Amino acid sequence: MQTKVSGSNGEAISIIEVIGDDPINLEKYLALYEEFFPYYDYYVPYMRDRGHQPADADPRFIEHWWLLEINGKPAAIREFKYVPGRNCGVALIIAIKPEYRRVTVEGYSSLAHFIVSSSLEQLKIDAASRDQALPIGMVSELQLPETAGSEDVKQFRKRLIAVWRRFGFQQLPVDYLEPPYVQGTEQYLDESILDSQEFLPLMLGIIPIPSGGFDAANREMIADLTRAMLVDNYGLSEDHWVVERALASISERLSDSKND
Repeated sequence: MQTKVSGSNGEAISIIEVIGDDPINLEKYLALYEEFFPYYDYYVPYMRDRGHQPADADPRFIEHWWLLEINGKPAAIREFKYVPGRNCGVALIIAIKPEYRRVTVEGYSSLAHFIVSSSLEQLKIDAASRDQALPIGMVSELQLPETAGSEDVKQFRKRLIAVWRRFGFQQLPVDYLEPPYVQGTEQYLDESILDSQEFLPLMLGIIPIPSGGFDAANREMIADLTRAMLVDNYGLSEDHWVVERALASISERLSDSKND
């Protein structure tokens, strides 16, 4: 799949789906991934193997790895999944090279806004391909300002959250911890990663799709969206303490919000 649009200043913007045996563009994607996320480069061997398989090789998902090129040059990457069993998406990666962040597409506030909106449209296509109703939306993680190690990082995280809120992001009422690695990728990881027991507090939220039925007061829906990230994406079991902790927190959070 390849989508082409024009930037507001005439830039040629291409969205290239690299998952599914596109070796040349897959390597471009992985090169950008390593550039953006050098601290997660231990996933690259797994990603290289996974990238040669069909998007729905794992029956739990339809996966999307997008390489964006601007005027023929690699500029950004986007990774997300459609989760048919929950009828929602899970957002994993979005990163844009600094020199392209000012590129815009007519009708969107920024290149990032265009990419996020295009991802939501893709979820609709994925749901329709499975004869499902409109998806609820795209679930994603954001880092908490209060866990930042410096004031500069704290302010950066606040600005990032503000940007995502302009895209429609809403925080879910759940005490959420990010697992140290994705279950099922152990053969690709070294012992230092496998031995890590550090579960990091993050913000879990969703960009709802209009008419997709998102209800911020629906406990079961919030629980299912939380499972989409922790159980489906990270591979934790339903009875893992992190999952149980997160699900148990929802009722309390919803009760607190009613009393505010």
